[in-house]
Amino acid sequence: MNTTDPQDELFPIVDEEDNVIGSITRREAHRSPHLIHRASAVLIYNQKGEMLIQKRSMTKDTFPGCWAYSVGGHVGYGENYLEVAVRETKEEIGVDAKADEFRQLGKIRVADPAEQEMMTVYELTIPDETLLKPHPQEVAELRHVDKETFEQMLKTEKWTDASIEVFHNFPVFYSSATFS
Repeated sequence: MNTTDPQDELFPIVDEEDNVIGSITRREAHRSPHLIHRASAVLIYNQKGEMLIQKRSMTKDTFPGCWAYSVGGHVGYGENYLEVAVRETKEEIGVDAKADEFRQLGKIRVADPAEQEMMTVYELTIPDETLLKPHPQEVAELRHVDKETFEQMLKTEKWTDASIEVFHNFPVFYSSATFS
């Protein structure tokens, strides 16, 4: 696989209560569906209430070219969920938000055939005039969408499994869309 993601990056392994029980590399984490690692997701809105979504770069090691929630990332060994939300917001889209600007929505467990994640989900509102600078190795496209556009895209575009789980478990636009 041709990817720019560091395959030897170290992630904590956690139990079902989110207690650290070991460590694993990124490569192993994405091939071990019986082991749980941590991730953060951020739903970013502008002042008009539109949600920012991203199309993942084709060099991502999982779900390349798929649409996803605004920002997300794995929690590295020694990091916490909020630190990752702040870091990834800066790295992926160039927004330098402070930790106290993020509102924690909750935590979910996300599983797909290749991996399991314990994910904390945050919400962030940014001014409409905020300059977004997508990192080309992370993000192929950014788009602000209203509820109608979002619901249409859920039906017609490919999304990451984690994004569908987040949208299903948290009130994104209080959506009535059918999740596939």
